Amino acid sequence: MTFDELRKTWQWQKNDTEIKVTSDILFREVQGNKKSFESTVFWRDVREVGAGIVLFGGCGYSSITSKTWALFPLALSGLFIAVYMITDRIIQKRRSPVFGDRLIGCIESSLFQVEHQIWLLRNVFWWYLLPVLIGAMVITAQQAWEWRDNSSLFWPHVIISTVIWTFLTWGIYKLNQYAVRKYLQTRRQELAELLGCLKDNDQ
Repeated sequence: MTFDELRKTWQWQKNDTEIKVTSDILFREVQGNKKSFESTVFWRDVREVGAGIVLFGGCGYSSITSKTWALFPLALSGLFIAVYMITDRIIQKRRSPVFGDRLIGCIESSLFQVEHQIWLLRNVFWWYLLPVLIGAMVITAQQAWEWRDNSSLFWPHVIISTVIWTFLTWGIYKLNQYAVRKYLQTRRQELAELLGCLKDNDQ
């Protein structure tokens, strides 16, 4: 049963007993969706934090062993992403409001989580893509400096590296914005409509 179907069911049920049963069904559905959403976000964060730590460890180790200082900014970008995501989860857990009624409170809590994820992905360039892009640009600049006297290597390297990193950054950004439009905004609208319908019936 979709949120829209549940909303319509709640809206058109008039008998008190039927409303009570519908309320229980709604609560189980919303709670199940809430747990599923939390699980999806949690494992996404685990993967991203893990990738950041691997990037930090791999590039940091290579930077030290090969004495290639240009890898160090890329290593730091991985550490920054991992720390940012962990810190964000801690802050959001502390800031999460305590909601009242179990059904309406569950919906409001879900809405709070969805809105934060929308904000996070809309700003993904600043906290995720930009640090990696800076690290990549440093590597590109360092290699270009080594080939500065050889135009047959210098310009192809600069152009190809710039095109690749620009395309990757743009592609990842667009995928995140697609996820916001396709899934998160739709979910937010469903939750907001359901919440409004419930509050109207409580008045």
